[in-house]
Amino acid sequence: MSEERKIRLLVTTVLPGMAEHSIGVECSISCAHQLNLPYDSPCNRLHGHNYTVRTVVAAPELNEYGMVADYSLLKSVIREYDHRNLNDMFPQGMATTAENFAKLLYDRISLMLATTPGVAPRARVLFVEVRETSGTISSFMALGDGENPYWKDEDSEG
Repeated sequence: MSEERKIRLLVTTVLPGMAEHSIGVECSISCAHQLNLPYDSPCNRLHGHNYTVRTVVAAPELNEYGMVADYSLLKSVIREYDHRNLNDMFPQGMATTAENFAKLLYDRISLMLATTPGVAPRARVLFVEVRETSGTISSFMALGDGENPYWKDEDSEG
């Protein structure tokens, strides 16, 4: 069997709903923050990190331009936090931990995917990973059906 025929056979045997396209970006940003922990910790002082943020988004089909989304859209959400004090950027009362940062970016990117023209239909975030240092990683990912909560069905109200 020719290589081209094998590829064609493989492509035609993928069942609908069993595959999707994905893209990812990795950005380095510098941020300051200060925690308010109930114990003695250097994190209770204002300090900074050179964060590395990585995210992957996916969609069951591509947009009219043959993309899940423009990479620059993902990068722009992440870069909003570059050279900023996270304590000024987070919702009031939310601790500026790497765990909360990953969840905050997940939510912000999910909202952007659902509200920006030209993004592939049903695009969703698979995960966001925040590295505070080279040896520490926090990530947030949706489990279950993984639907983007910001997408509205044409059939639903509101």
